[in-house]
Amino acid sequence: MDKKKRKPKVSVQKPKAVYELKVVREILRYPNPNVVWVFRKDGKNNYEKLGYAAPEALNIVRKLRPQNFDLSLPPLSGQESHPVDVYKIQEPDNFGKLRTLYMKFFVRYADKPDQKDQLVMISFHE
Repeated sequence: MDKKKRKPKVSVQKPKAVYELKVVREILRYPNPNVVWVFRKDGKNNYEKLGYAAPEALNIVRKLRPQNFDLSLPPLSGQESHPVDVYKIQEPDNFGKLRTLYMKFFVRYADKPDQKDQLVMISFHE
């Protein structure tokens, strides 16, 4: 009996969508009228699940700096939201282990000059 050969697993990395540096700076200067914060209405932005109140979550976002973002690719345009992945190291936990907070941003880039870029959603994961 011949054994079937298994196909080797190929790891595929999804390309990261990126913010323009200008948009990152606008987010860092929150509140800023040039960035519209649109939070999901279905209750998915529940920071309490991770032990954060909404103001604390926004404080984490404000602490980010441009070097936390991958700015090597041009931003994508269109009406769909594009994910932006950011990793932020938090304080050590009770056991002395560094806690990594994984944050996913969904941004919708404006198509026309008179429109605004929208940060559609932020999701937090550990």
